Amino acid sequence: MYHPVQNSARELLGAVGLCSTAASLALLSLFEQERDVMLTHTEIDDLLRAGEVRVSKVTVYRLLDRFVATGLLRRVVDRDRVSRYARECEGDSSLRVHPRFACRRCHRLYQLTELPQDVHEALLQVFVRWETQGHQGIEADVAIHGVCARCVPH
Repeated sequence: MYHPVQNSARELLGAVGLCSTAASLALLSLFEQERDVMLTHTEIDDLLRAGEVRVSKVTVYRLLDRFVATGLLRRVVDRDRVSRYARECEGDSSLRVHPRFACRRCHRLYQLTELPQDVHEALLQVFVRWETQGHQGIEADVAIHGVCARCVPH
């Protein structure tokens, strides 16, 4: 049977030099489903355990490191020194921008998968300004702190 998501996942893993194991396919599938949320290792482990594929914690750690090293995922260490992972956003590779929203109540991190063009252009201008002073910018990490929709009282 043809599974387009799995076949595209196999192609993606192969393109970055990773094997298409049940564990790597399950992890990539998880991040395809959770594109707007940055997940901790514990959250990833819990979500994988709820699925059909059993993956050990050690395998999850190793795969996360490999996915980050190959650019499939990005890792952000929050202010509590907890690593959170998300799919790397596609777009202009000359300027990597990582906009996220941090909830002060539940501590969940959300990411924007698309950045408005005017915001992107404004950040480019900031990079140009730093370059005029001899600095070389690589990426921008933009965080908005507040209360997420799940935590706002209705």
